[in-house]
Amino acid sequence: VRAGGDEAVQQIVADGTERLRELTSEDRAAFLAQLLSSVRVRRPAVGKQPYVAGSEEVGAIEGIACPSHGAGVGDWSTDIERHHYGRHHHWATDMGFCHSTGLWTSGCGVMCPLRAAVVGSAVGLAPGQRVLDIGSACGHFARWFFEWFGAGTLGVDFLEEAVAFASSSRPSGAPMKFCWLDIAAGGLTWLPERHFDLATAISVLHYLRTDEDLWEWAPNATRTTCAALASTSHTQCRVAREMFRTVRVGGRVWISHNGSYKGKWDPRKVWGRGYWRCCFREELTSMEADLQEVSELELFLHSPDWDPSYSVIVRRLA
Repeated sequence: VRAGGDEAVQQIVADGTERLRELTSEDRAAFLAQLLSSVRVRRPAVGKQPYVAGSEEVGAIEGIACPSHGAGVGDWSTDIERHHYGRHHHWATDMGFCHSTGLWTSGCGVMCPLRAAVVGSAVGLAPGQRVLDIGSACGHFARWFFEWFGAGTLGVDFLEEAVAFASSSRPSGAPMKFCWLDIAAGGLTWLPERHFDLATAISVLHYLRTDEDLWEWAPNATRTTCAALASTSHTQCRVAREMFRTVRVGGRVWISHNGSYKGKWDPRKVWGRGYWRCCFREELTSMEADLQEVSELELFLHSPDWDPSYSVIVRRLA
């Protein structure tokens, strides 16, 4: 009987996957409501009190000193960097997306809060835990991580207007802090080691170069070897490794929305399919980390008609 039941469930799941193309924003909003309801059920069982202003947990976020205001911003060496900055600036200012649910091509709608809820639920984010949010934009994820899961967040973004909005919108006493700088130029070496429980980059790292001088696929381009990839600078790999340095044992790095824009800046296409495993080759070999590359089709209820994006999730084991 159990085998038959398993087959029935597998068929239900398969039917659900087939229906992804038909889902509406209202359908995804209903799933978000259900997911947040389950989060509320789980939170009282965690056993930690909410944050209190001045507590040790708040200090663990607010006590981190930001680099100089605007460090590295504007030090663009390519037109593509200037293009990415200009487009995000347009979204934050002219389009006013800070006042909705996030910076996205035509506004984020339900997808940004849905991603935050799925990520927080998947890693078991809990009160008192700490998040590093790379590309924090207007602070939406930081507020959701606090309001839904009770976690504190340090956010980093290259838009001054977005950082100002995030800081001014911070709930009273909430453990949040936002720093204005360009991570590609300045890196994250100023952050403490093994300090955070989760480090996120939601639709961010694909805007950085894949290799030293390589943004998009080119047939005769010189590519850094697998063994040397971890030593590159200003790259997606470099920032991902710096994010990993900041997470505790058991903590995770979550890099989302890879492969978007038809894979134009996807390292698996630009450099090669083994990019992320080569990036973390040393940690994977020494069993300090494990790494998953997960399709976002079912994970975030994407439509099969959208770009086949994926998340890279790296967990620190030691």
